[in-house]
Amino acid sequence: MTVKQLLVDARKLIERPENWTIRVMARDARDNEVTTDDADACKFCMLGAVRRANLEQQDDLKAHEARRLVAIIAMERYGKSIARTNDSVSHAEVLSIFDKAIEDCA
Repeated sequence: MTVKQLLVDARKLIERPENWTIRVMARDARDNEVTTDDADACKFCMLGAVRRANLEQQDDLKAHEARRLVAIIAMERYGKSIARTNDSVSHAEVLSIFDKAIEDCA
């Protein structure tokens, strides 16, 4: 898996607003906080989506690079960390961060 594919997979996890969350890495269908590797996890923040997308590959270097790209874009655009950006911007803005990170991998 490439960094770009990891970002694409992470974005797909939160593509629909109902699969995105704030304030925690992951939630189940009842909005309970769960870990990103929990089988019931179905809602993710930006970081949680990257972690979940990396579950199969377990490639920490690629996951680190994906997080780094997202962090740079969040800081450039909003002057905040990934977590603070995720919790303070719209779902569309979160997706646009992934879009830019994916584009930057091309």
